[in-house]
Amino acid sequence: TGLYELLTVSSPFSKMIKAETDIHALKAQSVKDGMKPLRVAGALKIIEGVTTADEVLKVTAGLN
Repeated sequence: TGLYELLTVSSPFSKMIKAETDIHALKAQSVKDGMKPLRVAGALKIIEGVTTADEVLKVTAGLN
């Protein structure tokens, strides 16, 4: 089972990149645009029963 973090660059996100917006605002916009962070994707896989919390924590260690 894989965990993926897929970002589709929306028009607002693109404008923020061009304006050299800080990383925290970019992360917030990406989530607003529908991106699921890796740990959230992992939590969904745990709920689906296809992986364990230990596995998710192992592959996402060190992520903010």
